[in-house]
Amino acid sequence: MSINVTPIPRLIDLAAPAFTLGTSNVAGNAVTAIASNSTLLTFDGTDPAAVASSAAVGSATVASRRDHVHSGSVTTLSNYEEGVWTPTFADHSLDGTGEGQVYSVQLGNYTKIGRVVYFSFSCTISNLGTMVTSQNVSVMGLPYPSKNVGQYSATASVSQMDSAAITALSSPTGAITPNVSHIQLFQFNQTTGIAILTVAQLSAGGSVRASGFYIT
Repeated sequence: MSINVTPIPRLIDLAAPAFTLGTSNVAGNAVTAIASNSTLLTFDGTDPAAVASSAAVGSATVASRRDHVHSGSVTTLSNYEEGVWTPTFADHSLDGTGEGQVYSVQLGNYTKIGRVVYFSFSCTISNLGTMVTSQNVSVMGLPYPSKNVGQYSATASVSQMDSAAITALSSPTGAITPNVSHIQLFQFNQTTGIAILTVAQLSAGGSVRASGFYIT
């Protein structure tokens, strides 16, 4: 059955359209809700995707728009996660727990949105254990490994470093290379760029606070 609604008031010089309201559609199906014979309001007869007519509990099917097309690939956000992680210091052997280190503070937090991991940590070491003091120091324990593609390498912003044996005016920083779950610590202390931050420069009682993000 259809209901014809005519006429409606003229808008300036436009002829009054005749509307048709469809009432014979079955539940969960909408082929034609309203039709018009005027360019003032135009609907076509294309059957849109059924909306929630067969969706499982907790999901919904949404009709796509037909008036534009996305170029390239589109990824739907399907992952959001918050959690904690335990930072540890390590030398070049990358054994963050097996060299007798003793800590007074080990705090780490992260938020994962899609493939991007935002992290922060605060770590204070009271005993270096048997770590090799001449080697580069790293922070172990990131919640996810970094993406195994070179251009996705990331940096960590070191906001504070206390009780460290570094040269005055040196600026500590961190780097996350591809396919790893740790942060290598460096320092800006020379005109040619960065140099490694050694375990000896971290020193017993040293602490590092940093934050950053990377792609998984």
